Amino acid sequence: LKVSNFRSFGEEETIIPLKDMSIFIGNNSTGKTTAMQALIKLFGVYAKDRELMRADFHVPPGVNPEDLTEAALYLEAVIEFAELQNTARSGMGCIPQLFHQMVVNGQGQAPYVRIRLSATWQRGNTPDGDIDPKLEFITVAEGETITDENRIPVKPHQRSLIQAFYVPAMRDPRTQLKHDSGTILYRFFKAVKWTSDFTDTLTAKSEEVNGLFTSQPGVQTVENLIKAQWKEFHDDIKYSEAGLGFSATELEKVLKRVEVYFRPTPEEKSYTIDQLGDGLRSLFYIALVSALLKLEADYTSMTAEAGIEIDCTSIPVLTIMALEEPENHLAPHLLGRVIGLLKNVSSQTNAQVIISSHTPA
Repeated sequence: LKVSNFRSFGEEETIIPLKDMSIFIGNNSTGKTTAMQALIKLFGVYAKDRELMRADFHVPPGVNPEDLTEAALYLEAVIEFAELQNTARSGMGCIPQLFHQMVVNGQGQAPYVRIRLSATWQRGNTPDGDIDPKLEFITVAEGETITDENRIPVKPHQRSLIQAFYVPAMRDPRTQLKHDSGTILYRFFKAVKWTSDFTDTLTAKSEEVNGLFTSQPGVQTVENLIKAQWKEFHDDIKYSEAGLGFSATELEKVLKRVEVYFRPTPEEKSYTIDQLGDGLRSLFYIALVSALLKLEADYTSMTAEAGIEIDCTSIPVLTIMALEEPENHLAPHLLGRVIGLLKNVSSQTNAQVIISSHTPA
């Protein structure tokens, strides 16, 4: 990872080497979170997480931010494909993703891909000013001069081949586990091979539940009151009928309401992720990421009875898990188990793990 003029990193390029499992250790405000955020700006699963803001541009020491009228930054990921170094190895029969964007330093060396996010900021009529970001492949080897001719825009589907999950020090499982495009549960459900009659049966059963619900006298009374009051305010024929019912009759809508639950519990009902303690939330989230990566790595060896069908071109080439302060909310004796889980994640061929902590313990 290369960083220049991003938050606490100055203009001089900082190179951060990353392995299967990398650990940043340091005091507060030493750049641990900033290094993780650089990866999220490049490969975060949410569009809002990838947006650059005025505060992302470095302000040099001793300079008043009000005196700045323009600034520039860049973040570059260098992704090495070491498995392609020996092209004579067994099973080498397919063209890898991003093949046309690969470069090499010399004959016999491992190919790699350079993805660079560069941006300029200028003071404008809004508080954030005008920010112009560009995400591009750099198609020359490191050390060579970069020109307009060797910059190729990265398309959205190419960016999504690398996905970074960020688990901040303050955990919010509802955000991390909800079923949205690109999230963990979405990738799980996308792999499920739904039977041909499932959708029709789901719709029919949902309508049956709707009918049972609206047949209740009390529900009908409430619905009639709402209808009457709505017609007092809205007399257009469009949208004139208001009714009560469950909207989740389509598969995608139902999946958005799927929750992880746990049992047995101290009570008669099951617990959701929100009802777990902070420590168990952290452990479960790591276990969930590990399960997802194992599914995507092993699906080709699964039998038809497993009910899994994955389009290999849709699987991310690399999933990066960036975890801040794993010691947060956890008893010391559990930390060994956490590190063991993270090592399992990093050992997957399609994953890397980055951890930050205040202590080397």
